[in-house]
Amino acid sequence: AVDNALEALASRDLSRPFYLNIASQEPHACLWNQVGTRIPAMPDSWTSWMPSGMPRTPALELAFRRFAAAVVHLDYGFGRLLDGLDSLGLR
Repeated sequence: AVDNALEALASRDLSRPFYLNIASQEPHACLWNQVGTRIPAMPDSWTSWMPSGMPRTPALELAFRRFAAAVVHLDYGFGRLLDGLDSLGLR
């Protein structure tokens, strides 16, 4: 999504205003909480936050590491978008 957005911004008509809306599915469980997901889980050495009272089972710890990886991936993508906006002089 970020690559497409940056390409559209770079090739747009500069005399016209623009609106950019980007949505991401990365933090939704249907994408990150499955075997073989394209976003790998954070390493086993990474300790994730879990709600108090939740049992720290290996399966739940893996789910939280996958969720954290999805959020990191999303954050990286939006960082790239902001860098792209800066390089185009749009921010």
